[in-house]
Amino acid sequence: MIVIFLLSASVNAQLFDSFCDGLFNSAASGSINPNSNQALASSSTYVTLMGYSVAIVLAVFTVLGVVYAIAISFGIQSLKEFVKTELLEGMFNIAIIMMIAPGLAFAGGAMSFLSNLGGLTVQNMAGGGGAATSVTSAHDVYLSICKSYIGTGVVTTLPYIVSISVTMVILNTLHNLVIELKPGSFGFSFSPFGGLDPVIALVGMEFSFFMLMIGFFVAIPMLLYIIYFLFPIFLYTGVFLRSLPWTRSVGGSLIALFISFYIVFPSLLYPFAQYNAGQFVSLSLGNSIWDAVAFSATTLLQAVPFSNVFGNSMVNQINVFADAVSILAVQILGVLIAVIISLDLVEVIGDLLGAPSIRSHSKRLLSKVI
Repeated sequence: MIVIFLLSASVNAQLFDSFCDGLFNSAASGSINPNSNQALASSSTYVTLMGYSVAIVLAVFTVLGVVYAIAISFGIQSLKEFVKTELLEGMFNIAIIMMIAPGLAFAGGAMSFLSNLGGLTVQNMAGGGGAATSVTSAHDVYLSICKSYIGTGVVTTLPYIVSISVTMVILNTLHNLVIELKPGSFGFSFSPFGGLDPVIALVGMEFSFFMLMIGFFVAIPMLLYIIYFLFPIFLYTGVFLRSLPWTRSVGGSLIALFISFYIVFPSLLYPFAQYNAGQFVSLSLGNSIWDAVAFSATTLLQAVPFSNVFGNSMVNQINVFADAVSILAVQILGVLIAVIISLDLVEVIGDLLGAPSIRSHSKRLLSKVI
């Protein structure tokens, strides 16, 4: 019991304040991930890769010039059309290379615009919520979402888990209490708290739900960390592969994945995370032992006969639980919307970048959902 109380006392925002900073700052400064614009521009691996891409495109232009001369000499119209098409593709490759050569500043600008616009829109439609934090780069967006989920969501939910754990132990102990009055091996026995089954079922459901919330709030930042760390490699590899006519579809698919999940996915998730960060303030138990004890007491009052004289504590308990359910529901809705739109964008952008392998002959996922 002392250990549980100590855990309850130690659950506060300071425990997780530096987690997200360390997580995404380490990714930004890592030797593989080049999210820092300065690091990206000076990274010999990616500079070399872009140099090879430019060389390949120029070599393709040279070959196209020879092929076009042959087409004119022999009057082959289909060959002329092929050369024109490949020339446009090559010019598009050069444009992409020039855009990403200085770094990922273009991605940060796009994310900043989409995230800030989405944050203001969701706030106005929902009539409030957390104050939207202005973001100016991809790092800011990823860091802000992580702090909303872990720095606010986990910190708010953990005291409930500690409190409910204590409550479950006490309720089960009372439920199993049996009083026997059998003088001379004759009499009767009864369980004064045998009617606690509905309360125990409610508390058990709450415990499972809050554990689900913790898992959700940790899983999303971990997914974002993988995207933040890995997907810039997809971008540069995709540009290189797209420079080769034989691997253009693969390169286009990688670039489409980068744009859809590195830029669009967190930008759509950001406003939902910001809104719910404000909702956690009213749900929070606080950081002291006595806050957790008070929450447990509202449930334990159900075990006291005539406890309604102290107010309907079960109703209060259910109201808090309903608030938590609504918060998680909005979060899940935000993730589903972001995933569906991002998957559809992979297909749309892949079509534009010449990736027929990911084209669909049926309706897109968003159309099916709607």
